[in-house]
Amino acid sequence: MKAGRPASGLLFDVDKSYWTARGFDAKGHVLIADGNYLKEQDQAWADAVRAARSVGDRFAKAGNAGSAAYYRRFASEIENGRPE
Repeated sequence: MKAGRPASGLLFDVDKSYWTARGFDAKGHVLIADGNYLKEQDQAWADAVRAARSVGDRFAKAGNAGSAAYYRRFASEIENGRPE
């Protein structure tokens, strides 16, 4: 997050495909992290895993075990599902 806005991460489409965002332009359009931006691509995946874990932790702290489990499982799917 930068100034309260997403800085990078993964965007999941309805068909379970994803876009790796290395950032967003002034209009909010996604800047895609392709093969020319490997460092940014690595950071986007790490950010997505960290964000999902953080949400899971917040739900656990609030006593919502079901949602906590969902987001923790989602973090593992992101972490283990990254293509080479």
